[in-house]
Amino acid sequence: MATLAAKPRSRAPSTARLEARIPRDFKKTLEQAAAVTGHPTVTSFVLFALQASARRVIEEHQQAKLSAEESTHFVKALLAPAAPTAALRGALKRYREASA
Repeated sequence: MATLAAKPRSRAPSTARLEARIPRDFKKTLEQAAAVTGHPTVTSFVLFALQASARRVIEEHQQAKLSAEESTHFVKALLAPAAPTAALRGALKRYREASA
């Protein structure tokens, strides 16, 4: 007697629902934006726009955070510069000789 092997189930990506009530005129704007950008549905346009916006916000936040940390190190380096190394002094000497 033949036995049937269980079919491996394909796992659909995990999803979550997001709902929002919006004014009718704003929905019409979203529909128009979806149409002119080639998105087949308002949902696909909204997901695209939200993802792009979220990434931009996160990037801007990270850049501002890094800039604040880096500026602290930069100011410290300006206030107390390191002494030039032998390699740096040699490079300056070669530069001056080449420029003369």
